[in-house]
Amino acid sequence: MALDDRGQATLDDFFTGIACHATAFRQATFSYVALPDGDRWVIIVGSLVLHAITPTVSNRRFESPVARAGVFQLDDATTAAEFLRRFTEGAVETPHGTLEFPAASNSAPPRHAVNHIPFNPAGNQARLDTAQLMGEQASEFIRQPMLDWSLRASSTPYDGLADLIADFGLATATQAVSIYLVAQCATMIDASSHLNGDKAKLAIGLASGLDKRLASVGVLIRHQQDLERRHIASAEISWREEANRQVGEVTFDVPAGAILHCFACYDGIAHHRYWVTDPSRTQNPRRAALEGAELGAQAIHDMILEARADRGLARKFETCTAWLLWLVGFGPAHLGDTARTQDAPDIIVSTPMGHFAVVECTTGLIKNEKLVSLRGRALSIRQRLEASRLGGSRVLPVLVCARTKDEVEPERDAAAAMGIAVIDGDDLIQLLLERTGFTPDADRLYKEVEEELARRRPVPIQANGNQP
Repeated sequence: MALDDRGQATLDDFFTGIACHATAFRQATFSYVALPDGDRWVIIVGSLVLHAITPTVSNRRFESPVARAGVFQLDDATTAAEFLRRFTEGAVETPHGTLEFPAASNSAPPRHAVNHIPFNPAGNQARLDTAQLMGEQASEFIRQPMLDWSLRASSTPYDGLADLIADFGLATATQAVSIYLVAQCATMIDASSHLNGDKAKLAIGLASGLDKRLASVGVLIRHQQDLERRHIASAEISWREEANRQVGEVTFDVPAGAILHCFACYDGIAHHRYWVTDPSRTQNPRRAALEGAELGAQAIHDMILEARADRGLARKFETCTAWLLWLVGFGPAHLGDTARTQDAPDIIVSTPMGHFAVVECTTGLIKNEKLVSLRGRALSIRQRLEASRLGGSRVLPVLVCARTKDEVEPERDAAAAMGIAVIDGDDLIQLLLERTGFTPDADRLYKEVEEELARRRPVPIQANGNQP
């Protein structure tokens, strides 16, 4: 067996962590991309998903001489652990043929490693429990650039391996071949929840296999400077059955113009958080002004997603980033939108307390030359402030990237080592949804970004080898 005691214990932690809501998972699907290695097919990246609701795709397949990909359904979600274990023992017969997941050969004997992330940040506002099973180095099987050019010539053309992986909804390939085990969120605040004047209506969706008596909702009711905390038990919620879930609704009074931060809970654990607002009201005067000019949050949201899909929209992405920074309280100077200032930073922003951020925007992945350029520009501005005896003003270099959190994460620590904070496209959308409804507080947000950067930066080692 290529899974040692430590790896088995880590995998067991995953299943223990979801035990309280395991009855929510009625179906499981396995997605994969595999490459040939001699006469065998080796999984480069795979995903075993435990579904709380019926999956939209449960059977799909792609085959070519240089790659295979597919999605198929397991007999039952309860077989997930056994299915995964079989991959650690050798070749596995699947509905799409025999697949292998080789262990890392740099250990004796070869072993698989397991990483468990019980609250994966990729879940954003929802609990996403994940584990990653890792094996041999992926470079042992990926033959580039021949692989990408061959996929472009296949009967179903793909623009390389990355395009194939993305089309089957899989995570970006990492250094090691990986299979991800994913447990979906079991209960969520439904998007039909809304505020209308001084009335709030909350809806909670619960997987059919769960006991609604264990469900509850936590609510933070924010109105101007006031904050009320409320717990709503299952007995206070009216429930009904739908096709593949249970839906509960509750109505109560709130101050007009309030903002609700809601938590869908099950058996003492919060699974999903969600903001509910009255679309006709806001506590942010800047947002009210922008909406009065017929430019709502949805327009900024759409521009972020458009820039992610089309890297040619760099200037448009800079513009919507500047708008968003203004909405949350910064004073932005957008410099990158004219030919005369092409060599300047894209955006410089200031906070009410007089601190600065030098912002570069990109619609592609993070490149080292852009990081070096950004660091140099921030240093130049910092030196100019110090020469003017304004050294009390801090200067923070920030790279804003339209790509997803998963795409950006591998480069984030390298940027932090250079003193550069990275904000990805998912961060921008979260900022838009969660911060623009409140009174702007740029200095608080600035401090949060600084603290996250400090957490990621490596601790310097003194000359004597000790940490300071």
